[in-house]
Amino acid sequence: MPIIAGPFHVIVGLLLVAGVAKLVRPGATAEVAKAAGILASTWVVRIFALVEIAAAMAAFIVGGWIPALIVGISYIVFAGFVTMLKVRGIETAGCGCFGQESEDPPGSLHIVVDLVAALIAGVAAVVAVPRIATVLADQPLAGVPYIGFIALGVWLLMVMLTDLPRLVYLTMETST
Repeated sequence: MPIIAGPFHVIVGLLLVAGVAKLVRPGATAEVAKAAGILASTWVVRIFALVEIAAAMAAFIVGGWIPALIVGISYIVFAGFVTMLKVRGIETAGCGCFGQESEDPPGSLHIVVDLVAALIAGVAAVVAVPRIATVLADQPLAGVPYIGFIALGVWLLMVMLTDLPRLVYLTMETST
């Protein structure tokens, strides 16, 4: 198993969670897109969410370089979108990544996470990370600890993208 498989499966899991969240609650993402001047109804967001879900499922079920490349391209698109928001000075109520509104617009941390995820996916494409069933077959305890670490990684990234910016803002606000 290539060492990049773990980080790759974390970012694939994050993509899957984000896609499902947008599919269920597309409103916040549609509002961010409208603020950026992109005509995106909740149905357009749901179609995009289905593409995210399909890319993540292909990376998990099929494995190999093509799904990894698609995952990487997805993260490059996300980084580009958030960068566009920042460059244009568009203040939005969050990024809508997880189908929820937040009080803070996406920032530099979001771009860094997306670019690191794209880099991980690029490396995974070069080494052709196998499907998750193959990876789990090499793991102790039927892969349960591996799946647990993947879930923990996804959760930590979600906290980093949603709650950490708010915590930093509140900390800075109370210190002044």
